[in-house]
Amino acid sequence: MSDGGASGVDIEIQINTANNLEGRQTMIDRLDGLVTERLARLDSRLTRVELHATDVNGDRTNGPDVRCQIEARPSGLAPLSVTEQGDRLPELWAS
Repeated sequence: MSDGGASGVDIEIQINTANNLEGRQTMIDRLDGLVTERLARLDSRLTRVELHATDVNGDRTNGPDVRCQIEARPSGLAPLSVTEQGDRLPELWAS
């Protein structure tokens, strides 16, 4: 996960996904890039960002399919967390 490098972003990014999510590694790589890009301007204020992507209904076809939780840890402050559920992860990334 990102911790500096070419982008210069020093926010620690941890991405946790359920093993049964289709395209897991591609999703992890894409989320890492997206978080790095969108939060680069907050680099001096955030120490860590955690993302959790979970399949909430398994093989069932009713209700939301995935849940995405993002927790940001600002320097010297309590963590902030947001959770969203939807049918597909790409829809949640755009939220």
